[in-house]
Amino acid sequence: MAVLAADRERARIARDMHDLLGHSLTTVTVKAALASRLVDSDPDRAKVEMQDVDALGKAGATKGVVDNRAASGDAEAGMQ
Repeated sequence: MAVLAADRERARIARDMHDLLGHSLTTVTVKAALASRLVDSDPDRAKVEMQDVDALGKAGATKGVVDNRAASGDAEAGMQ
Protein backbone atom coordinates (compact mmCIF):
# COMPACT_ATOMS: atom_id res chain seq x y z
CA MET A 1 0.00 0.00 0.00
CA ALA A 2 2.82 2.42 0.89
CA VAL A 3 4.59 1.67 -2.39
CA LEU A 4 1.43 2.50 -4.35
CA ALA A 5 0.98 5.75 -2.44
CA ALA A 6 4.62 6.70 -3.10
CA ASP A 7 4.24 5.90 -6.81
CA ARG A 8 1.11 8.05 -7.01
CA GLU A 9 2.85 10.93 -5.25
CA ARG A 10 5.82 10.70 -7.60
CA ALA A 11 3.46 10.73 -10.58
CA ARG A 12 1.66 13.79 -9.17
CA ILE A 13 4.94 15.63 -8.66
CA ALA A 14 6.05 14.72 -12.19
CA ARG A 15 2.79 16.13 -13.60
CA ASP A 16 3.20 19.31 -11.56
CA MET A 17 6.79 19.74 -12.77
CA HIS A 18 5.71 19.16 -16.36
CA ASP A 19 2.95 21.77 -16.04
CA LEU A 20 5.33 24.27 -14.42
CA LEU A 21 7.91 23.75 -17.14
CA GLY A 22 5.33 24.16 -19.91
CA HIS A 23 3.92 27.33 -18.38
CA SER A 24 7.37 28.77 -17.73
CA LEU A 25 8.59 28.08 -21.26
CA THR A 26 5.48 29.66 -22.74
CA THR A 27 5.96 32.77 -20.62
CA VAL A 28 9.65 32.96 -21.50
CA THR A 29 8.84 32.65 -25.21
CA VAL A 30 6.22 35.42 -25.09
CA LYS A 31 8.42 37.77 -23.07
CA ALA A 32 11.46 37.16 -25.29
CA ALA A 33 9.38 37.86 -28.41
CA LEU A 34 8.04 41.05 -26.83
CA ALA A 35 11.55 42.17 -25.89
CA SER A 36 12.70 41.52 -29.45
CA ARG A 37 9.95 43.75 -30.80
CA LEU A 38 10.64 46.49 -28.25
CA VAL A 39 14.42 46.60 -28.46
CA ASP A 40 14.48 49.47 -30.99
CA SER A 41 11.36 51.41 -29.97
CA ASP A 42 11.54 51.02 -26.17
CA PRO A 43 14.89 49.59 -25.06
CA ASP A 44 14.18 50.19 -21.37
CA ARG A 45 11.03 48.08 -21.52
CA ALA A 46 12.84 45.44 -23.56
CA LYS A 47 15.48 45.27 -20.82
CA VAL A 48 12.77 44.79 -18.17
CA GLU A 49 11.20 41.97 -20.17
CA MET A 50 14.57 40.23 -20.52
CA GLN A 51 15.20 40.63 -16.79
CA ASP A 52 11.85 38.89 -16.26
CA VAL A 53 12.93 36.09 -18.60
CA ASP A 54 16.14 35.68 -16.59
CA ALA A 55 14.25 35.61 -13.28
CA LEU A 56 11.72 33.09 -14.58
CA GLY A 57 14.49 30.81 -15.76
CA LYS A 58 16.26 30.94 -12.42
CA ALA A 59 13.06 30.46 -10.43
CA GLY A 60 11.98 27.53 -12.58
CA ALA A 61 15.35 25.84 -12.22
CA THR A 62 15.33 26.29 -8.45
CA LYS A 63 11.79 24.98 -8.08
CA GLY A 64 12.61 21.98 -10.26
CA VAL A 65 15.55 21.05 -8.06
CA VAL A 66 13.50 21.37 -4.87
CA ASP A 67 10.59 19.36 -6.32
CA ASN A 68 12.94 16.69 -7.60
CA ARG A 69 14.54 16.32 -4.17
CA ALA A 70 11.12 16.15 -2.54
CA ALA A 71 10.06 13.42 -4.96
CA SER A 72 13.18 11.43 -4.13
CA GLY A 73 12.54 11.76 -0.39
CA ASP A 74 15.34 14.23 0.39
CA ALA A 75 14.52 15.50 3.87
CA GLU A 76 16.26 18.83 3.26
CA ALA A 77 14.39 19.56 0.01
CA GLY A 78 12.11 22.21 1.44
CA MET A 79 14.90 23.95 3.33
CA GLN A 80 16.67 25.42 0.29
